[in-house]
Amino acid sequence: GEALARLRLPRSLKISQQYEMGFHPGVFEACAQLFHAALSRSKDTDMRYMVTRWEDFAACTKPPALDQIFWCHVVLQDGSQIGNQLQGRFSLFDENGTLMAQIRSGVMRGLNKERESILRNYLVQSEKTKEQTSNSPIIRALSSLSRDQWRDCLHDYLQQLFASVLHVEVQDLNKDDALLDMGMDSIVGMEAKTKLEEELGVVLPIELLITGPSITELTESILPLLVINPSQIEREISQVPLPTYKTDIDSWIVHHKPKPQAKVKLFCFSYGGSKGASLYRAWQSLLSDAVEVCPVQLPGKGNRIKEKAFTDIERATEVLKEVLVPELNRPYAFYGHSSGALLAYRLAYKLWREIDNKPKHLFVGAYSSPTILPNPVLSLTREKFKARGYNEIPDPENLSSITPEEREQFLAALHAVSPELQAVWESQEWQQLLLPTALAELHMVRSHTMKDTLTFNVPITAFHGEMDEKVKEPEMHAWQELTQGSFTFHTVPGDHLFLHEDQDQKRLLELISHHLEQYYT
Repeated sequence: GEALARLRLPRSLKISQQYEMGFHPGVFEACAQLFHAALSRSKDTDMRYMVTRWEDFAACTKPPALDQIFWCHVVLQDGSQIGNQLQGRFSLFDENGTLMAQIRSGVMRGLNKERESILRNYLVQSEKTKEQTSNSPIIRALSSLSRDQWRDCLHDYLQQLFASVLHVEVQDLNKDDALLDMGMDSIVGMEAKTKLEEELGVVLPIELLITGPSITELTESILPLLVINPSQIEREISQVPLPTYKTDIDSWIVHHKPKPQAKVKLFCFSYGGSKGASLYRAWQSLLSDAVEVCPVQLPGKGNRIKEKAFTDIERATEVLKEVLVPELNRPYAFYGHSSGALLAYRLAYKLWREIDNKPKHLFVGAYSSPTILPNPVLSLTREKFKARGYNEIPDPENLSSITPEEREQFLAALHAVSPELQAVWESQEWQQLLLPTALAELHMVRSHTMKDTLTFNVPITAFHGEMDEKVKEPEMHAWQELTQGSFTFHTVPGDHLFLHEDQDQKRLLELISHHLEQYYT
């Protein structure tokens, strides 16, 4: 029992850099199916096999190209076919014979025609649920709650659902244990997928369940996918007048030197925390005269520190569109750093979709692709608050009623995620000024969902700091999934704040300048 096959990814398939293994799961699904070719012809031909366990897995860190050709070599272990199970191993090579990945021990479970029919019914039903609007008990329960109560409700629901499909008692299903260790295989995963899609009205990638996450991990993956009518509480909140913002351009574009002869405008958005538009004060003198740098000062930052910061990404982009459209009198591009990259992307997408004068380029730095939900830094921040007894990131509107001890807990949680803030926030006066904005920015990041894949035909250039401990390189590569245009990736020396003058601001600006030249030469 062995087999060798030549594989090729479809050219229409976009590689997702967010997979930890570095490969699209379809590559490994194809390898798994090759086990059938290695079977003896005398074996039961009515049996079909599905992967239940892969062990001792190793993969090359370099992701495959879109048109890469693979060779997969499968070997069944001697005496491996016991009952309805197969055991074997496979090696995946590129066209030059370089080993790309291997699994030294794989277990596959057999399906006879009856069980295969059941599985096919699950798949058909799953497709139907994509077109239905769910009104299940869990959706009704979530609709009656405010958004910050969804996590606990969804967690309890998932615990009960998986206890049912795994045939265990709810109290025996630990929220942090991998479902794979509790007995979830491909069949159970498909059954759970169908129920979840039917009852929650979401579409789940099968690899999310097949990899056997814990209840806690699954809760965090599903939350951003939920689309639920607001509860009565949230409807009442939504009736409260929204804060009004200044519309004069001098409040929004600061540290700015107008250049009427410039060929292109570069609008810049700062990262979260203390820094505002002053971060980009020196950029004008460091870039070509053909580029007019327009640092954007958001409410809650710099000279607008006493204004309410944005807490909702949709509201932020709507206001920014209204303010900036009159300034888009030349070709323009955006640069956003950290959470500023999310805002720059959502604004660029909105303008690309809604106006004729579309952005020419999007530059992003130090922020995981918006396709990766929940955002990894946001998840880490939640964990830090949870460790201090808070189920959710506190609402900035409630800061006036907290005790000094609670304020210290909030600051400690934020410092644990962003140690660089501690030096800036040493005085109590600074803490009172900056804490509301820091929390508001986290809520704005949380408000971003990918109900639709917001792709557009705008070139994206992504920058990653070589020593960035917050954002992983594959998470920056994943930005390419959002553009139908060109995608360029650069690594630069430095950490999460590599754009600072004391790190490698010079190299960053050289690269930005190089990309902008195509719009004025």
